[in-house]
Amino acid sequence: SLQDSEGNSFECDRMMNDGPNVCAAMRLKSYSYNDGSPHPYIGDTAAVESSVSQGFTMMAGIFTFDAGAANHHTMYWHMFGPHIDSSFIIHDVSIEPLPKNCQQVVVNPSFDDGSTAFWSKKNRATHVSIIKDSVDDNFSLLFRRDQHNSNINQELDTRCIVAGQDFVLSAKLRFFNATDLSEPLGCDPLLGAWSENACPQMNLRGRGCNTDFYYNFENQKDAAWNVDAFNDFEYDIVVDENMASCTSINVELGNYLHLSRAMLIDDIMFSQKTTFAPTASPTFSPTKPLTTGPTLKPTIITNAPTTQVSVTCPPIGSTINIGGESAVFSIAEPDSLCILTKVIISDNAVDVMYPLARSYNSHPWEVSAGSFAFATFGGEEFLCYDRGCQINLPTLEDGAVYQVTSSAYTLSTRDEYARFLETASFGATTSDIDNFVGTTSIMNGAVNVIADFVESQMDVDQIPMTSHRELWRNRASPRLLTSRRFGMHDHPCDTSSRWRKYTFTRHDRMWQDGKALRVQGPPPYILTLHGSFRTMVDDFWLGKNETYTFDPDFEYELCSTPEEWSGGRLWIRLEDGNCVQAENPPLSVDGHETEVQHILDLPDTAIRIDERASNGEIFILPSGLDGTLCEAIPKFFELSQEPVFGKLPDDTWLQFDPRLNLESNTLESPLPDGGKSTGFISRGEAYCSNVPRTFLNEDTCIFSAEGCKPSTSNSDIQILLEDDTLIKIYNLTSRYVYGLKGLNVIDPVFNWELPHPCTASERSRWLRKDLTDCEPTDIYSGTNATLTDLLSHDGDLNPYIRDIYFPETAQCNATDTDPSIEIIVKDTCWKRVHDDYFSIYDMTYWVTNHPGGSAHIMKWNNTGFLTFPNGHPVNNHPMARWHTFRHKFTYIGRYGDNLKVRDLPNELRKPVTDYYLSEANIDTTDVLVCGSPGEVENNRSSEFAFDIADGFETGFWNRDGNKKSIWAMAALNAPDQLRQRVAWGLSQILVVVNGAIGSGFKQSEWFLSYYDIFIRNAFGNYRDILREISYSPIMAENLSFLDSKSSAYVWERYRLKAQADENFAREIMQLFSMGLIQLNSDGSPKLKENGETSLAYTNEDIMSLSRAWTGFNLQPRRGNIEGWDNRLDPMKIEATWRDKFPKSDTSGGYIGDYYPLCEDIPEKGFLKEGATYRFLGSSSMPELMVDPSNYETDERTVRMVLDQTSGLKERLCNSDASGNCQFSNTVTLPNTISCVDVECEVDTLRVVQISEDAFYEYVRAPCVNQAFFNGGKKISPYAKGQRIMCGNPSLAEASAACCSFASTWADMVSKYEGERVPYTSADERCSNESKFVCDFYRVRDDYNKRGLFFWTPDDCQVRLKIKSDGMVTIVHQTADGTDSQFHLEEDNENWFKVYWEDDEYPKATNGCDGACDVINGDTCLCGSSVEKGRGFRSQPSSVDEMLETLFIGSFDPRISDPQSYSSTTDPTSGITTHLRNDIFDSATVFEFHDDKGRQYFVKNSIETVRVLNLKDGSTGFSFRNAPQFMSFVPSETTLRDAQYETEATLDHYFYHDNTGPFLSMRLIQRLVSSNPSPRYVKVVAKAFKEGTYESSGKIFGSGQYGDMAAMFSAIYLDREARSIVLDADPSSGALREPLLKIISVLRSMDLQSNFPLLVLDGNVKRNVGQMVHEFESVFSFFLPEFVPYGRVGDATLVS
Repeated sequence: SLQDSEGNSFECDRMMNDGPNVCAAMRLKSYSYNDGSPHPYIGDTAAVESSVSQGFTMMAGIFTFDAGAANHHTMYWHMFGPHIDSSFIIHDVSIEPLPKNCQQVVVNPSFDDGSTAFWSKKNRATHVSIIKDSVDDNFSLLFRRDQHNSNINQELDTRCIVAGQDFVLSAKLRFFNATDLSEPLGCDPLLGAWSENACPQMNLRGRGCNTDFYYNFENQKDAAWNVDAFNDFEYDIVVDENMASCTSINVELGNYLHLSRAMLIDDIMFSQKTTFAPTASPTFSPTKPLTTGPTLKPTIITNAPTTQVSVTCPPIGSTINIGGESAVFSIAEPDSLCILTKVIISDNAVDVMYPLARSYNSHPWEVSAGSFAFATFGGEEFLCYDRGCQINLPTLEDGAVYQVTSSAYTLSTRDEYARFLETASFGATTSDIDNFVGTTSIMNGAVNVIADFVESQMDVDQIPMTSHRELWRNRASPRLLTSRRFGMHDHPCDTSSRWRKYTFTRHDRMWQDGKALRVQGPPPYILTLHGSFRTMVDDFWLGKNETYTFDPDFEYELCSTPEEWSGGRLWIRLEDGNCVQAENPPLSVDGHETEVQHILDLPDTAIRIDERASNGEIFILPSGLDGTLCEAIPKFFELSQEPVFGKLPDDTWLQFDPRLNLESNTLESPLPDGGKSTGFISRGEAYCSNVPRTFLNEDTCIFSAEGCKPSTSNSDIQILLEDDTLIKIYNLTSRYVYGLKGLNVIDPVFNWELPHPCTASERSRWLRKDLTDCEPTDIYSGTNATLTDLLSHDGDLNPYIRDIYFPETAQCNATDTDPSIEIIVKDTCWKRVHDDYFSIYDMTYWVTNHPGGSAHIMKWNNTGFLTFPNGHPVNNHPMARWHTFRHKFTYIGRYGDNLKVRDLPNELRKPVTDYYLSEANIDTTDVLVCGSPGEVENNRSSEFAFDIADGFETGFWNRDGNKKSIWAMAALNAPDQLRQRVAWGLSQILVVVNGAIGSGFKQSEWFLSYYDIFIRNAFGNYRDILREISYSPIMAENLSFLDSKSSAYVWERYRLKAQADENFAREIMQLFSMGLIQLNSDGSPKLKENGETSLAYTNEDIMSLSRAWTGFNLQPRRGNIEGWDNRLDPMKIEATWRDKFPKSDTSGGYIGDYYPLCEDIPEKGFLKEGATYRFLGSSSMPELMVDPSNYETDERTVRMVLDQTSGLKERLCNSDASGNCQFSNTVTLPNTISCVDVECEVDTLRVVQISEDAFYEYVRAPCVNQAFFNGGKKISPYAKGQRIMCGNPSLAEASAACCSFASTWADMVSKYEGERVPYTSADERCSNESKFVCDFYRVRDDYNKRGLFFWTPDDCQVRLKIKSDGMVTIVHQTADGTDSQFHLEEDNENWFKVYWEDDEYPKATNGCDGACDVINGDTCLCGSSVEKGRGFRSQPSSVDEMLETLFIGSFDPRISDPQSYSSTTDPTSGITTHLRNDIFDSATVFEFHDDKGRQYFVKNSIETVRVLNLKDGSTGFSFRNAPQFMSFVPSETTLRDAQYETEATLDHYFYHDNTGPFLSMRLIQRLVSSNPSPRYVKVVAKAFKEGTYESSGKIFGSGQYGDMAAMFSAIYLDREARSIVLDADPSSGALREPLLKIISVLRSMDLQSNFPLLVLDGNVKRNVGQMVHEFESVFSFFLPEFVPYGRVGDATLVS
């Protein structure tokens, strides 16, 4: 507050630089004796709205500590600015840490406090004020300026600006006349930024970046400007590496505002588009600290209470006070409730009341919900005896008292049932209650009746499941003028064909342009459209003008969407350009029959439908037609198809209205041909409908001789990215895919350049030049030597360009600063070019969004290259423009690279795959055809049909509302109410956000199929739900792990450093399984000795487990479903994208612990009991492994053909009485089979051939490899000089190649194509051929060798790098110095966690303790040796002891080696010990079951990695070996192992001790009570764990861990849910969700709609805050831990 010399307060002038009325400003100074004294300007006086100023002005700003300031020893807060004649009063000064909020980075975005706090003005010419809306009291900022170069701005929190993160920059804006604020103004988006009427722009300015920037953003919202309301501004920004490097980033507004205008601003946001963990994680008790209370249980348990103090529940309706002491409480009488509370009294009134415990209905006392009760009793339970229950009450503080209160509450039987139905359905109906009452008797009380209801609702044989997807598909019947990718139209002669009485439809305008309407007269008029006869009418008037004369030669235009009934409004554009109204005429062909091509006589059985929507002018044929007239009508319609007319017996004319024909393709009954015939009839327009084989359908697929094969992207087909390929891609996809030229290293006009290639961690690109044209740059020798070394050893095989990554420790001469360099390396000239020169991008986005028009992008489509016009003499584009918009284009690869088809983006993959498959002449007959859950046929006779999101809308309903209508219809009418209600609860936990899915608002089937996961599995097992949501494409897009790739893949493929996306890895733990903190079985937090809670997982766990969610990709597009991409079928895993390295888990172990080692697979394991084979049909290509694509078509390919005497062949053939094979999709051997013929000569199998057109793939059982091993041998691709690696000689992971004496040319020796063998078998094979395993120059006849690795005799060292935090990565090295595979080279950064003994390891900061070599300045390079030993020398005493010591699993010894093993079982521990040859050693196997029912076989073996120096000397450091599912060998990186690893990861979440109580708490809250007691949670968690629950003599559940039927029956039938008297407990019950209130009211009124569909108003979400399929974030509509203000929150309860 400012005062003049006389003490009078006055308001300062924020526009003044000097003088008596100047405002104050402030700085923060930090100071150090050793360096400078930075004193950044923080902020000046803010504008404050008058109603909130209270006589004070406000100053607020943001100060960012840089590295220097953070280490300073002193900081000053400094005020300056008021005139010397003024004094000022300072009040309420604070300097506070700004919370990191990456969800919304802008501070004070909406000016909610009535001020411009934290916003800065660029100069004094900037005028800002706060305006208060008189209607809703919201505040907005009014901005205008007196000169250019003025703005408002705010510094953003750069901690949130992470490379790859997607943000939305947004604001709400209006324009006004700066001199007359009552005059609102518009804008023109086509005008330049400095024009007076230009639309607003927003800016980001980055400083302290690798390259400082100033980005200007135009609005991406294309809505017309509304002068009377706020307009939304939005721009999507993907953070690149340069932006992420900045030390300061400011958001700015107003830079281009014309001086004649003022701008009203609100809601300035810079928001994360992807989902991250909340800024403040939910806690068990947000308001009260958790402390341990006194011990409740006696030291010695007795049969009687240890105190004589007794407390009897008072009479009903009364309360007694008691003191703090140990007491025995009497148990409540039947139908009564006795509550113990702690009451805090202030000023003779109750201030806070804490619930502590209760007894009701003669049940023992139990601790109440809430963190206060938990803290009071320390998590202990009551001790109950015959005369009551004992507990120790802590001593009371002043003003506190314990109170015991008794209550009673009853309901009528009808009300009791209604109470139950409010939680177990979407609301009670009169008929529901009548049914309950009708089955009630003295012998069959309410509890039994409710249990009967629950049992029947869970039984699909009694109450069939109502699938939301099926409901939608049944009514999905849009108009379809021609076949589309998702399906084909019906035929006029089909049953349920649809006919209309009016002439024109919306599609006549939308899809036929509507610009060729001719009206020929005089009356009667003949109307034709695009040359086709449409109708004859006696009168055709325009705008009531009956005298208008039509020009018969003029083509009129349907200029607006017609109303679809006779006499409906029709709009026609006349010769003068005016759009005038006419009437949609009825159909008539009378007298013009010869002018139409097809006329059918229709029966009088035609039925009117859709009467309300079309005035009864829609008809369907209840039965089909036949005859020659039908045969003459084509089955496939072009868009130009002549209309088909029909005539009813009463002479009414109709026109055929083609509709989509969706086919039935269910799990139980797949389409026999997979949709092949539909594709044939539609001339290839309709895609194959065959569903990819997944865990959902593999048991029900059928063999088809006529089926179509889904596009495969698991094949090894490669394409060369060159001109012809790029042009071919355009012709196949109509997408504009270009290589780029014209991008420059230096942009002299706009003062921009790339960093020097010697910049640490900088990736640079180099173009190969003709040596005769080379102009070598004059650089210093040190720079020359470093760049020469990097270009010589990079290993990049591209013939045109080479990418290098500059190491952090490499050096160049500092005086070399020119980033543009040419250099000669080994007779090759290399020129440094832009990092994206010769990069290939899909530029289709720019066709529709390029400011200069689409022609500038489209014109390159036959050249393969687009030249960016940097340096163009007329239209010079700055290089900054490319960097601003580059993220909008999908990166494909580099010109000259060989690219696997499976690595193409989804938009390109299917058509390109189909083309190259057909070019390769791969047979697609005799295939497995599979179905999909709920993929039923549509009922084309349905009224008010739903649309499909493809543009052929029927026009009845908004597509965004379809899925909501389906949910409402099921909620109101489905008989399986319990299933539907439970699914709704699950959908609020496993949330998918509609807005996070591309085009999600338009789609129905994607979301309904996802919702059906909960419908199908409501009473199944939660493990199935976890798997299905994890493989769901929309969940992957929702939580951004779709297309996530491993660091190793990104480095090898793109030469970029990247990390796996962490979103899903975080949320599947936090929200879907474990929660944030460790829990007891009753849902209370586990406490450490200091009373603090323990995290269930850490950021380190998230980073590790995120690598298990790499590789997920969409399945190929297919027909018979909605949507362009296939976001419906479970995703596939691209094995090459998958992270290969060990993954630590949340419990101090690894994903893969307790799995057997692959090196322990028993001899001839493919013939052992339990061996599994997967039917491939006529394809010889494996699906779970990858073979070279030419194997399928090359006649030289040798397959493993089983002998006629083979027992394996007999089992796989499974012939009938006639000797014909009856193939099963999956075959598991019931017993061990003896080998015959070649089976006895191989180590393992891949694909076996049963007959000429029948193949099976051997599916090796899940097993793991140890990351470190001894005795490594170099394995190499087929030719010298290619990258090598170390092979584990015990594993069949390479092939045998043998050399003759004195030759380095090798021959592959194998029993079948692609056979893998361990090293000893390779050596034996070569010896049998009188040859030897050799370090070959080349393997002959490489047609079938590409992609394989071969054994060599050379030793190979497995080494490790160690970071300062103890993380390690693996390095493979050989003595000859051959480059290792990228993911195993010395510079790789594939770090993973190991568990160091005593947490001690070499550190580079200590010179690696003299034990290893320091490399790159911050890591240690060491050797390794694996030491194997036994874990126990005698029988372990318990399962827990064993699980803490042993981690290596085993195969069942009774199957793997039954002759060698004998078994004994310890009855105390339950452990069965299997001894080999009666010796207790490391080969001993322990068998047991854990407390969750899992069977284990654990080997008595431990493996310790001893860290060696590079001379193989011991260092004293060690850690346990780490298991991995994925092989390091590229050819062994398989889909099979990726799926195994995914299942193991899901098991880790599922079997976590937290999962049961966490889900129990969440689902009780969603269904019954917001604050369940710990006892209630424990009961439900026990049902989840044991898989059973008993009530009223009924047993619910399968007995398996995770059973949802057991869990939900416990939720609904437990005494806490069913006890009416608990309604008298203020801490019991729940606040009903707004949407459930609405649906419940509708159900209670037995709502009947006049329409067949129920349409929910689109404003439900806005009006009540909740709507199905409209989640705003993955955290659902509300946090389950939310503590409201008031008595509930004070009591530490949640709402």
